[in-house]
Amino acid sequence: MKKVVERIANGGVIINRGKVLIIQRASNDEYLPDLWEIPGGKREIGEKTIDSVKRELEEETGLKVNVGNPIDIFEYRVEKPEEIRDITQINFLVTPIDDTKVKLSSEHQNFAWITPGEIDKYNISKEIKETIKKAFKS
Repeated sequence: MKKVVERIANGGVIINRGKVLIIQRASNDEYLPDLWEIPGGKREIGEKTIDSVKRELEEETGLKVNVGNPIDIFEYRVEKPEEIRDITQINFLVTPIDDTKVKLSSEHQNFAWITPGEIDKYNISKEIKETIKKAFKS
């Protein structure tokens, strides 16, 4: 029987000039290659949640952000060969501090700034679509 590991992940919905930033996972990623998502990642043990959001967003997009209120939470599971990760993702509304020039990490291959009407043009999970829609209503 595989070990179950609980994790907390944070996502950031970056809104700038009426558009949300989405990023596309790398084609060679073992988990959900080519899927579009909002930037984010797991919180390190002992790390404050807001610090985690800022760190992950800067690592994945090169952007420094101000973190606002949480706007959505969802759960998902990732099955790895050695374990099952039971993940709770807390998503925050964020705004870029200055520069909006995106510099992607090696984990991602593309980015787009999208309007509410463009969400369905991209391969985005149901949960992330709902999070983005909530952000546009905020």
